[in-house]
Amino acid sequence: MFQREYVCSILFVLVNQMQVLATVGSALCYTLSCTILKEIVYHYFPERCEWFAHEVHHHRHNLLSYILFLRITPILPNWFINVSAPIVSVPLR
Repeated sequence: MFQREYVCSILFVLVNQMQVLATVGSALCYTLSCTILKEIVYHYFPERCEWFAHEVHHHRHNLLSYILFLRITPILPNWFINVSAPIVSVPLR
């Protein structure tokens, strides 16, 4: 009985650590993209960035659902969403 509780508590701690690290990693990716890539991408693709920013503004009232939909669909990888989010003015929080 003692070992089962010990294993469950270790698994619980590991899962929580993975969630924290995934959150920190995506926030770091967002921040790096905002500071480094935003100007470069806007320089080379201004029309496309404006169109995506307009789509984000159009879905501003249900932005969480929109981002979750983009993450669940297999069309776009999650790293692409993390990198492109600050470029099209998706807030970090």
